[in-house]
Amino acid sequence: MTGQFQGAAAAFEGALSNLAVLLVIAVLVVYIVLGILYESYIHPLTILSGLPSAAFGALLTLMIFRMDLNIYAFVGTMAALLGAVPIAAGYGAGGEARQPLGLVVVGGLLFSQLVTLYLTPVFFTYMDQLQARLKQGIFTRVPETTS
Repeated sequence: MTGQFQGAAAAFEGALSNLAVLLVIAVLVVYIVLGILYESYIHPLTILSGLPSAAFGALLTLMIFRMDLNIYAFVGTMAALLGAVPIAAGYGAGGEARQPLGLVVVGGLLFSQLVTLYLTPVFFTYMDQLQARLKQGIFTRVPETTS
């Protein structure tokens, strides 16, 4: 005997198999666009440093409201905060099914905003110093002299 998922569970499992690759590609595309806009390899990392706190806030919100991490919740880390408030409240037909999406967006973005107010300036300062050192060539190896 072997067991396997059928129906909606099999479709969900198939969707999850490519999710990690799609997330990595999405972050790379955002990095490239930010790199073009800022004309820098370093400063897009400053902007992207807010992603982990947004994901943590989203998952924390799901835990607080005792909701499962489902396909709607995955989409919620990509949506905007204010547009998701009615969804988080669960209004309308089928609102309970989409409620995790709204909760993930609201919780993730609220937490991310609070954390990035403190972390992003610090991260920017370190990245700016790193970029200045790279331009000055401080990280190049100096030949050793013998005495």
